[in-house]
Amino acid sequence: MNPNIEVITPVLWAVNSQWVKAGWISELSLVADRGESVNQYASLTNDGIMILKKESDFYPILKQIIPKIMQHTDQELQLCNQAMNEKLALNEYERLYLNVMEWEIQRRNVRRAYLRDHPKTIRERIRNFLMKVGEKRGNHKNSD
Repeated sequence: MNPNIEVITPVLWAVNSQWVKAGWISELSLVADRGESVNQYASLTNDGIMILKKESDFYPILKQIIPKIMQHTDQELQLCNQAMNEKLALNEYERLYLNVMEWEIQRRNVRRAYLRDHPKTIRERIRNFLMKVGEKRGNHKNSD
């Protein structure tokens, strides 16, 4: 894995987007034109991984919020999204929360489509990722 990629969770990574544009991070295949707000702070890969842009002012906040939102079920996200959209006026924090929920819904849709088209490939990538994390942290089944 490229050392310029910060893995927050298996489906949430962070990179400097200028490095991606310069070609220093060739492992990422970003989905083009997924909306203005997503392009400003985050992007999606073709396999449903959300990439946060480290140069964004909101990066430290997003890094904390997004993993918590990712824990919600699809139904919880849809209900909350619907309730937020029905409000007449949203403050800054509510708008940010609404945007992040919409990003997560969009990420899950892209991920589902990818898994339908590539069922075995993604399982192998996750297994390899978890093996690498285990090696770095010393978590082996048969280690002393």
